[in-house]
Amino acid sequence: MEESTLNKLNMTELVSYANSTFGLNVNKDYQKTDLINMIVQSQRKFKGNAQIRVLDKGDTSTETPPGHVKIRVSPGKYDRTPRPIIIGHQFKLCSVPVNKDVIIPAKYLVCFEDAVQDVYFQDEETKEFVCQSEHAYAYSVLDRGPEIG
Repeated sequence: MEESTLNKLNMTELVSYANSTFGLNVNKDYQKTDLINMIVQSQRKFKGNAQIRVLDKGDTSTETPPGHVKIRVSPGKYDRTPRPIIIGHQFKLCSVPVNKDVIIPAKYLVCFEDAVQDVYFQDEETKEFVCQSEHAYAYSVLDRGPEIG
């Protein structure tokens, strides 16, 4: 989002955008210029965000372009406030908001597929601990764009 566009947003919209997109954990007590500067710095840091698109609620008219996927990331069980997921591909970081439909390049999907963790639980019958791998971030692929080439 351009700096001129950020200047047109009110404080509530700025705070919401900063927290949901970049996880800046800011509130309305910040000065508007400070918020805009923080957002601009985050945009420079997360260059991959230029390739993703966050959809508004109820936006069903947007088609998924070729080579992209539409996903939705669910908040983790330990997240009290849903923070965006930071992923990267070939040194281009991006932040993916939680609980929102997002169109990302298909190459970033590998980041979610490869983020696994071991979870231990006790088997009811044998009383032994069992290790099971699961995705670190629960996500759903909602739509896939046409393949490129």
